[in-house]
Amino acid sequence: MKYRVRFHAAAQQDIAELLTELAPRAGVDTALNFVGRIVDLPEF
Repeated sequence: MKYRVRFHAAAQQDIAELLTELAPRAGVDTALNFVGRIVDLPEF
């Protein structure tokens, strides 16, 4: 099942900061997979 979730602007900023911090540790592919699961991203 897919759900559409809208985050409050402050939560969006928190998520962006979290991903900025974690992406280098997890690797780009892992970070993009995570983001792709929580938001709709265009296929590359």
